[in-house]
Amino acid sequence: MQTSARWWGRLVGRGATLYLPPGSALAGKTPPSRWGWRGQQSAAGGSASNPSAAAASGSSRYIEQLLPQHDDFSQRHIGPRDKEKREMLQTMGLASIDELIDKTVPASIRLGRPLKMDDHICENEILETLHNIANKNKIWRSYIGMGYYNCSVPHAIVRNLLENAGWVTQYTPYQPEVSQGRLESLLNYQTMVCDITGMDVANASLLDEGTAAAEAMQLCHRHNKRRKFYVDVRCHPQTIAVVQTRANYSCVVIELKLPHEMDFSGKDVSGVLFQYPDTEGKVEDFTELVERAHQNGSLVCCATDLLALCILRPPGEFGVDVALGSSQRFGVPLCYGGPHAAFFAVKENLVRMMPGRMVGVTRDANGKEVYRLALQTREQHIRRDKATSNICTAQALLANMAAMYGVYHGSNGLKHIARRVHNATLILAEGLKRAGHTLQHDLFFDTLKIQRGCAVKEVFDRAGQRQINFRIYSDGTIGVSLDETVTERDLDDLLWIFGCESSSELVAENMGEETRGILSTAFKRTSKFLTHQVFNSYHSETNIVRYMKRLENKDISLVHSMIPLGSCTMKLNSSSELTPITWKEFANIHPFVPLDQAQGYQQLFRELERDLCEITGYDRISFQPNSGAQGEYAGLTAIKAYLNAKGERHRNVSVKLCLRQLFVEQMVWRICSRGSGQVGSLRFGKPRVLVLPKNSWVTLAKSLRLCLSSPSLLYMLPMGEAQDWAQQHQVLSPRCPMGAGTAASCQSPGCSEPHLPAGIQPWDPHWSKLSSVLGPQQQVSKCPGWWEGPKEEELRSTCSHVLECLGCHVRRRCREPGPQGSAGVRGEEVCGRGRPGSGVKWGAGREARVRSEAGVQDGSGLIPVCSQSEISRALRHNLLALLS
Repeated sequence: MQTSARWWGRLVGRGATLYLPPGSALAGKTPPSRWGWRGQQSAAGGSASNPSAAAASGSSRYIEQLLPQHDDFSQRHIGPRDKEKREMLQTMGLASIDELIDKTVPASIRLGRPLKMDDHICENEILETLHNIANKNKIWRSYIGMGYYNCSVPHAIVRNLLENAGWVTQYTPYQPEVSQGRLESLLNYQTMVCDITGMDVANASLLDEGTAAAEAMQLCHRHNKRRKFYVDVRCHPQTIAVVQTRANYSCVVIELKLPHEMDFSGKDVSGVLFQYPDTEGKVEDFTELVERAHQNGSLVCCATDLLALCILRPPGEFGVDVALGSSQRFGVPLCYGGPHAAFFAVKENLVRMMPGRMVGVTRDANGKEVYRLALQTREQHIRRDKATSNICTAQALLANMAAMYGVYHGSNGLKHIARRVHNATLILAEGLKRAGHTLQHDLFFDTLKIQRGCAVKEVFDRAGQRQINFRIYSDGTIGVSLDETVTERDLDDLLWIFGCESSSELVAENMGEETRGILSTAFKRTSKFLTHQVFNSYHSETNIVRYMKRLENKDISLVHSMIPLGSCTMKLNSSSELTPITWKEFANIHPFVPLDQAQGYQQLFRELERDLCEITGYDRISFQPNSGAQGEYAGLTAIKAYLNAKGERHRNVSVKLCLRQLFVEQMVWRICSRGSGQVGSLRFGKPRVLVLPKNSWVTLAKSLRLCLSSPSLLYMLPMGEAQDWAQQHQVLSPRCPMGAGTAASCQSPGCSEPHLPAGIQPWDPHWSKLSSVLGPQQQVSKCPGWWEGPKEEELRSTCSHVLECLGCHVRRRCREPGPQGSAGVRGEEVCGRGRPGSGVKWGAGREARVRSEAGVQDGSGLIPVCSQSEISRALRHNLLALLS
């Protein structure tokens, strides 16, 4: 671009005649240099990275008048057009967008300077840039396992579902009459999970396996109110970490034990979680453990593998109460760890305690069979703080991919894939034994734990030559997990790496048919699954494409019309944004590869962090976890951990300041997370709620200033217009410090910040959570959500600690990065109780009793609306009672 500018400059210097559009700002003028243009933009209050400012001042670069961009992303991606903008401005009586911003955005939160960001480029250029970044990722063959496996993604599903705007841009199916296609696909997912796991009921997906395990722990506690929960030490490490993080701020005590060490005789154990097959690959009979747990009133949870269960005895057949896991293996790429949809299935007696949405079958007025969301009384949009489920963050797009994978292959196809993976593992195991290696376990599905018969350096030198990754266990043994993409060549390379002189062909010949592995044991699956017609009708590409198109045409998405819903989850992703997710350089990277093999991902993280820090005014950004709701929870766990480290464990009160509501919350038992956009999006315990008229805000200032000086305050969260109000009334200082005698932390609005114009930064809190800014927006699927790291340098160690606990992408002690898609925590039931005698006491004035919009009730079950004087008096009394 600069070279072209110099060439045109020389041409102009020779006196060439140039055509300038009528009304051009450069007509009859000497074109300024590029840097002169930047200076003029800055003086005008705009910048190269601020399109609205640039448009307002008019383009002044000579080259841009002659070579205007024809593929401007912002103009093509997001409307409205210039004519429509002018019509809207005229209707409002405004002259420009700048005037609109001046009249709507308070000056106190305006940045006052141009953003320091790179010049914007067109779509073609950004795709070329992303290609260069993607090429920095090294695609090695990864046999690391740990719940993440390569798979063969059917191209028919990629082309007609993952890359199809008719599937990607749909919204949550609140309106079943325009959502029958998605609902049928999600019902297929539920049916597939129930059949394969042998359970009674399944939900329509959760965030990830770690979150599903934490939800199972919470379900067990809700069921029998017991505090102790056993976790088998042979579960995947990231799953254990997420469960422990959730339990840190709940009334559940986690104990890591082997099955034979678990004691249920005290009748104080709510449940137990084990992995089947476990993280070492062992297939074990847990029947005796299940019987012992049930005899003492404890529930049993099993984290499992859907592909393994196609030939393994399903957990439902030996009495498991909850089955959970990841459906990534069913046609969803690795993508450096996520997003992947989790599954969660339970016995019928636990259905009302199960988290996540469920699709059911009913009949319409004409008697026709139709689909709709079932048992919605469990959901937060109805029961609010009393909900046992949260419909947000279900990774529905990935659940639909897994469902179509099951429909495409059917029962016979899935069993064929599972047998092939198991046979490849048997061949490798036999070759390793011939080479002098010892296997830790005799019964396995796809994972081998190998006690080396040769030097470890020799093994890894050979693995590096073949560009193959293995897993290293804490005891120094090597783990190898195979998948459906393994070929004969891959087996030959693996045998060579471990010093086996025979090829896979020779090993297979000598094995004979008598070596059948688990298929010759009592673990072999004998029950049928996926017998419904839908799983036995669409096994050709033509049929599956027609089926997906038929479902797509039953729905309303952005390919049909506008979706007039104001939601933080409604973020349109352009085709150019979604294109790179299918590139093999991004899709085929295992989350636990060494960092030098993921330099492209690391560059993306660094550049995005830099830009978001500049936009928001923060110092550090974390891109974990994969959900806005989990981001809020993760942020508060970091805040609490930081204050605990400072010796301020007594801080347990939080204040949420909204336009019409003031929340005073006491953390009695647990930190609780809810979906973004709901009143209870983030809770410490059970809140006390005052619903206030808007004109009553001025009466709150003095009381809130008094509250913020309490040594018990944990954090304050001003929402929306309440930010500006709090600053105008000096409730918040420009920088609310963390320390004794002051507000412990301040948190910015959750879903509103991403929609603010560039150059606007809300006041200066320590922490902020923003909702998802990128990713396929399928129903309420978000990828990824992100929460912002500490404002002060001293908080960064705390942030890293919390991220590590959540299984996030940081360098771990074991020198393995965490999975990029592994998230933290998700909606859980509030079990905390308020302090005795701390209920809201109301005066005798106007008491038009109404149900609280928040669904939170006082002792009478109703929330009164009072006069301003009564509000002020009640507010002082109850805030001070909680803060004392």
